[in-house]
Amino acid sequence: MHTDPVNWTVELYPPWSEAGPVRKAIQQQPRKNRARIMRRLESLEEFGPHRLGSGHVKKVKRSREGVLELRILGVSSFRLFFVCIGHIIVVVHAFRKQGPGFTGDDVKAADSRAGKAKEWYKEQSLR
Repeated sequence: MHTDPVNWTVELYPPWSEAGPVRKAIQQQPRKNRARIMRRLESLEEFGPHRLGSGHVKKVKRSREGVLELRILGVSSFRLFFVCIGHIIVVVHAFRKQGPGFTGDDVKAADSRAGKAKEWYKEQSLR
């Protein structure tokens, strides 16, 4: 497998703070799950979202902001919702999957945070 020629950067929402709901959700996972999540994020950064393949990355169909889903499978399946802003991947929502599909609340939270992140990056580029 070849790396993506684009240099991707993964950031956790909110990118303007070291504390946030995504970081908290990941830190609350057992050590083994955190390690699996971090390895998958490293792969996402190295290869980019389009090179990981449809088994790992899928478009969130009900998203208005173009949110993508990174699937982390295992005993405790975990989902990371992210959005690409240029070559920056911003993980906007993280949760442990507890049944088939995911709730509309998960999509709404991801869309809201994605919109805020896009606005923040737009403001940063104007400075």
